[in-house]
Order: sequence, then structure tokens, then C-alpha cells
Amino acid sequence: MSESSIYMINDDFYLKHVDINDLDVVQKVVKNTFVDTFGKDNTEENMALYIDEYLTVEKIKEELINEENELFFFGYTKCNNNENEDELVGYVKLTKLTTEPCLYINNDHDNINEVDINDIVELQRIYVCKNFQKRGFGRLLLEFACDYARTQLNKKLIWLGVWEENHNAIPFYKKLGFVKVGTHDFNLGLDPQTDYIFQKLL
Repeated sequence: MSESSIYMINDDFYLKHVDINDLDVVQKVVKNTFVDTFGKDNTEENMALYIDEYLTVEKIKEELINEENELFFFGYTKCNNNENEDELVGYVKLTKLTTEPCLYINNDHDNINEVDINDIVELQRIYVCKNFQKRGFGRLLLEFACDYARTQLNKKLIWLGVWEENHNAIPFYKKLGFVKVGTHDFNLGLDPQTDYIFQKLL
């Protein structure tokens, strides 16, 4: 990974732009954080069905090859502790050229259809590993994603879908300036669920 792919937050924490060379680690992290986040609120059967459909090595490989996706690891360097390997704090994934009919850039909801798909980006995934939760790292990840979308991708709007039963995430997004603009259906295995659509102007 080149130096240009590393975004230092401070002397200890950084974000790294990952690619196909990180496939095995990415797939493991994506799967584990998904299970840690949603496993307790969903059946083992539905979790397994979703993982088999969307989170296999082959599926994650397709995501990493797709140029519309950008994925970053949030890492902690242990060099100050005389340890050789960095530790993963979390990750974030941005996806271009996805949209929802409820998104709008103007304050007038009548102008919903005027949103240019090239002006928006989806925050498709954002996860903090369980050992690092409740320490402010989610906020750092989200702020990085918004800043990167605005300054590096030249986007005007960022949006995401969040499960209506995710009572930790919903107030978190609201606190950081996201507003609910609609809903969409989401199937977790055989369970039809509802996601709230949140957006933020950049």
C-alpha cells in the first residue's frame, strides 16, 4: 500500500485505503463485525443466509474490484508499545452511483428528482470492532467518511440506510447532522426488515 493511501489521524491512529491485496482480512472483518452487531437480534438461520449471499470471499472480492467502492481500514499502530502488528479499530465503505428516490439536495422536497447521482455517495458500511466501541472511534470514522466524500470525491450529499431497530446507531447519526428522509425494504435472510434512509449535505 502506498503512502498516499494512508491518512494519519494522529501518531497512533490512521485510515488505510484497502484493495484486493487485503481480501482475506477484509472478508473476515466484514463478517465478524456484522455478526457482532446484528447476531444477537436476529436468528442464526437468517444471519447465515445473509452471510452466504453477501459476505463470502467471492462477494467481497467483487466489491473490492468494483471501482465504485472505496473501503478504508481504521487502524491503531502499536509501534509505541514495542509490538509488531497494528490492530484494526474498524472500517468504512463508500459506494458511488447508488441512490434512493427520497434523497434531495434542495430544501424543497418537490425537487427530489433533480438530484444528480454523480453528486451523491452512499455510506454503505461503517463498523467499529467490539474491543474499540464506546470510545469515540465511530465519530472519527464518520467524520472521515464525510470529509473524504466532500474533498476527495467532490460529493454534495452522503446517505445511508440504518435498520429501524438499531437504536444505538440512529441517535448517533442524528447527532452528527444526518436527517431521516425515507425508508426502504431490506431482507436479512428470510426476514423482511425496514431501513431508515438518512442523508447529510456536505
